[in-house]
Amino acid sequence: MPELPEVETVKRILTPLLVNKTIANVEVLYPKMILSPVEEFKKSLQNQTFLSIKRKGKYLLFYLTNDLVLISHLRMEGKYILLGNNESKTSHARVIFNLTNNESIAYDDTRCFGIMKLVKEKDLNNEEMLNKLGQEPFDIHDITYIKKRLQKSNNPIKVSIMDQSIISGLGNIYADEVLFRSKINPLTPSSKVNDEDIRNIVSNSVIVLNKAIELGGSTVRSYHAARGVDGKFQNELLVYGKKDECCPSCHYVFKKIYVGRRGTTFCPHCQKYKFNTCVVGIVGQIASGKSLALNYFKNKGYETISSDEIVHTLYQDINVIKKLKIHFARAIKDDIIDRKILKDIIINDAKKKKQLEEIIHPLVEETIFNFIKNAKGQIVFIEVPLLFDAHMDYLCDYIIGIDASKEDQIEHLKMRGVKDIDSYLTLNKNNAFEVNRNKINFMTNKNISKDELFKELDIFLNNIKSHL
Repeated sequence: MPELPEVETVKRILTPLLVNKTIANVEVLYPKMILSPVEEFKKSLQNQTFLSIKRKGKYLLFYLTNDLVLISHLRMEGKYILLGNNESKTSHARVIFNLTNNESIAYDDTRCFGIMKLVKEKDLNNEEMLNKLGQEPFDIHDITYIKKRLQKSNNPIKVSIMDQSIISGLGNIYADEVLFRSKINPLTPSSKVNDEDIRNIVSNSVIVLNKAIELGGSTVRSYHAARGVDGKFQNELLVYGKKDECCPSCHYVFKKIYVGRRGTTFCPHCQKYKFNTCVVGIVGQIASGKSLALNYFKNKGYETISSDEIVHTLYQDINVIKKLKIHFARAIKDDIIDRKILKDIIINDAKKKKQLEEIIHPLVEETIFNFIKNAKGQIVFIEVPLLFDAHMDYLCDYIIGIDASKEDQIEHLKMRGVKDIDSYLTLNKNNAFEVNRNKINFMTNKNISKDELFKELDIFLNNIKSHL
């Protein structure tokens, strides 16, 4: 969807093309997009001259003689195209303004979402669609109004800054860019942002929008400001559309989620979500003693969650099973997943392993995120064997690593009654535990006795408490 910079670019392109030129007649090829009576719309515009073009938010305002103003919103894919002498109209032309100099301006709109309305200039201030617009970032010098609106809302901050009645001019692309530069997680409840956050949002909006206007906006997917005119700001984007690329600031992998049904890319590390509780992650290789550590904290009364238990629940969810059937039909019979067959498949096929992770990891992450968000305690513990592989370490304030020798792992697997021990140990090859040791705050070894392990865990816990 064209945003403020794209609409400003359209305004600047159209001004020299239209100002001081007169409309001979108007062809309305798609009447539904005209909010005024169509015949009156056509008749009123005949013989009127364009005096100037202005912009308010994402609306174009064409000022004409006879005190008329044409309000135009491009919506998803609207664009204006200049047609030369005897040039045929475009295939998606919806409204054509034929000028007295034998040129024409066609309003082209593939999806037909755009709107136009003709009003008298004296009535412009009464137009609800314009009156409900908030201030543009360029005009915000006092954050009081924005702060009041945000304090009353628990909508994610991204949804709020895209609300044109709060801040006018930010759409999906620029909201991602502004929040990244402001180091604010897009899911943060609006009521939780502070004065500094709001000032950063406003100042970064001005920076981003000014730069985008300077470069003619962003040309992405099917949107171009006008035929033959492409914006260049897409080459300057730091985060939007860069899922799975590395953050230029911290080199963490960008994530894509959906906020208010809009695709949203952000850096989980730079834009860390501010939970009300301290999150301690427990990580280690297969059969290293992670569950033992988690249960120790659980027995001490702390809220805990295990990703293994989450996966076990997901594998019984019929909707998840339907998704898995597409890639793992051999491992599913009568809507029951054979986990041994599934394990054998992903061990021997890297592509299948990735397909499984793309389905399961986001669901596990969502479950853990909601668990932390709704936690009541001061400290919570999450056990995620693939914490680093799944890029979930951003959820943690501290990380406990449980180390164990191969011999210990084999002994633990035997105690569990596992027979195909070698195939289980093969899973360690896909565990990024070793290469991420530098990210672990506290490391202990399961080779010690159980009592010694618990003593070390208590030392870690007291250390964490002292920093709260």
